[in-house]
Amino acid sequence: MKIAVIGHASIDSVKTNEEEWETIGGSLVYSGITLNKFGIKVKPITRIGKDFSQRWISDLSKNGIKLNNNDISRKQKTTRFRIIINENQEREIKLIEKCEDISEEMIKRIKADGIIINPIANEISLGSLKKILRNDSITYVDPQGFLRRFDKEGMCKLTEVNQENFSQANILKINMEEAKMITGHTSPENIINTLNKNKIKVIILTQGSEGTYIITNKRINYLPFKKKINIKDTTGAGDILAGAFMAKYLETKDEIESLCTATAIVRIALSKKTVNKIPELNEIENEKEELSRNIIRKENY
Repeated sequence: MKIAVIGHASIDSVKTNEEEWETIGGSLVYSGITLNKFGIKVKPITRIGKDFSQRWISDLSKNGIKLNNNDISRKQKTTRFRIIINENQEREIKLIEKCEDISEEMIKRIKADGIIINPIANEISLGSLKKILRNDSITYVDPQGFLRRFDKEGMCKLTEVNQENFSQANILKINMEEAKMITGHTSPENIINTLNKNKIKVIILTQGSEGTYIITNKRINYLPFKKKINIKDTTGAGDILAGAFMAKYLETKDEIESLCTATAIVRIALSKKTVNKIPELNEIENEKEELSRNIIRKENY
């Protein structure tokens, strides 16, 4: 099985109240390494700069992400972020460098069982997105990078984007802040009702430490998080969720099992830092079983 991941790799400088570190990151890295844990072949569609070290390229290769010279920009450095995480796990994101965009030429003739589209800095245009979503593969969209805008100092904020741009996705994952930018609503009920007017087969609506809604086949299910965890680093959490959900969903076509599997991986990863935080599959069984027992299956709407 092969899944394409479309989005930049990045170099992240992360600072919390307790410590600071530099690591590779970005959607390609976190989603790709997670997919490799499931034995999925990763097709990277990305851009990096010459400043992305050979050691990092080698490390990614060992984790199933094979980059080549065509992925390296001759003009621009690797996308780089400065991320500050406060005690409430709120992130301040500053864009230091941005690599070349992912061109429409790069997305032509993608042959894969699934496609994860999760840009981090507007590197995929909305026009390119529409073309990708016409692909026969199962598509998973995390819209964060389509919503991000950066001011003159590089500080990140979200802006409104028409929900029609994502209406052809098979799977759409959004958090509450992103949902407000896409739908104009702040309550889960109104967000869900608005998004369900589209043809999206699976909607994943995350609520941070509270829980996650998953909507499919006209049924709303809710996964509450009853157990608190010690969060160290939230960077890449959505990308890890994307990789794990897609890997399990393509195997089982079971949305609930896929969500519980992916959420278990994310919750374990949150207590660690850097790309090394992604657990092996044999480490998640207890967490996955507990989450499965917590699912609230709601009535059809």
